[in-house]
Amino acid sequence: MTSVHEPETLKSRYFQYIKEAETIFTEKGRQYGHSWLAFRLPSLIDQLMIKVRRIRTIQERGTQQVEDPIREEYLAIINYAVLALIRLHMTADEESRLEADAMPISEPYHRYVQEAYQTMERKNHDYGEAWREMFEASFADMILAKLMRIKTMLTSERAQRPTAAIHDNLIDIINYAIFALLKHDGHA
Repeated sequence: MTSVHEPETLKSRYFQYIKEAETIFTEKGRQYGHSWLAFRLPSLIDQLMIKVRRIRTIQERGTQQVEDPIREEYLAIINYAVLALIRLHMTADEESRLEADAMPISEPYHRYVQEAYQTMERKNHDYGEAWREMFEASFADMILAKLMRIKTMLTSERAQRPTAAIHDNLIDIINYAIFALLKHDGHA
């Protein structure tokens, strides 16, 4: 029997969650088209903030009144983080091509989730898979801290926003959501 501690099992579970998130992403795309293009980066960050605040509130109170499971909120966090990465780097030409359906959204989606996975592998190596010893609730805290950093960067008085730092924080958010799912589903 294989353990999630084995690299191939972790990789397969990682991409299982990505596939679940992408299935939701694709279905929402069919329902709503490219309406997400109306969101500027700060609005996407706020959407992420709403999701993680809901998770924390449920964790703190121990009850919920809306039946959407926490698990689905983490999948939504993956998707909103990918959308924020796409928006962060999107050129006017790419936006026009997306609106005209001349460029499939799956291309940048796959590029960013693959980058997130590669980042997770490198950090797992260097940090000794410390995430396995963390409390599940800590991942919501870590995501919230990353979002607060991004909000600070977006509202700072700098002439140029620090795109690379925002990018790196969004990649980390994807990975924290995956780790939370692994812990939530008992695979850590």
